[in-house]
Amino acid sequence: MQAKVDSNSSRQEALAKTAWKWVALGFPSSKTQQNEREKQQHDINNWKSVQIVLLAWLMPDNMKWGRSHANMWRLCATIAALNALHDMVKYNDKRRQLRVICRGLGYGVQKSIITGQFRNKEWYVFVQVVFSTFWAPQNFSAKIQAVTYYMWAMQQKAWYVGKAELIRESGDPSSRFREHMLNTFKPHETCGREKRYQTWKGAPMHTLCFIPFAWGYEEEILMYERHITNSLQAPMQDRVKYGSYVVSKFRPWKRFRKTPTIAKELELNQCIHLRKKCVKIQRKKWDSAPNQRLWTTL
Repeated sequence: MQAKVDSNSSRQEALAKTAWKWVALGFPSSKTQQNEREKQQHDINNWKSVQIVLLAWLMPDNMKWGRSHANMWRLCATIAALNALHDMVKYNDKRRQLRVICRGLGYGVQKSIITGQFRNKEWYVFVQVVFSTFWAPQNFSAKIQAVTYYMWAMQQKAWYVGKAELIRESGDPSSRFREHMLNTFKPHETCGREKRYQTWKGAPMHTLCFIPFAWGYEEEILMYERHITNSLQAPMQDRVKYGSYVVSKFRPWKRFRKTPTIAKELELNQCIHLRKKCVKIQRKKWDSAPNQRLWTTL
């Protein structure tokens, strides 16, 4: 029986690795430039179909809570991360909220996504770290205790930033993804009333995206979550005190806005902002600015 369980888990991890190879290469296509978008859409639709089947099995209509198969949920979280990166890579030039989300990533990762250049160390390391977050959290250093993640639904402008422990009693960060899915589509008396769940409920299950992007001490990850909430003005943080928000700036009307460029977008990267803040403030702890950890080098 143990051998059978191990065989099943290896199959799910092998399927996840197959998907992640496509991500590591930057979602390439073997066809010409004219038919490239059609080919890429066909590939992403294949993985969306897999996600539909997995979620239909994990959360059937005739079950109150759904199934708790750990490796299946890890596979779902991996495909949700694939959907998130594909959404950012292919549509950041058309959807402003995706460009805003990218500003919280490492400078090299943001540059890779915006420019479409994926043959670099920063993108490769980031992709491998995301995969290990779901499938091998025990390989991280003891100093890495928590992760910060984004979650949103395709075709929706609202997005959410949260924090999850790297190694939890119930599993790994994929367990946090499972909690969000159950609270959204199978709510009960005490959970599922938050703003984010009410917003995601109107979207198909397979369109929800989940991507970890920062790793470090639990304390500094909480600080970085707060920093992202304030600086990027996250729209679905219903547990943040009103007084802790940074006052939003007036945005000029569309006809008065300057044309966005890659250089201007990269200047808004939050890791670069924190590095400049480290030079100005010579102390170990400061408000909403964590120490430089793995995410600052990506």
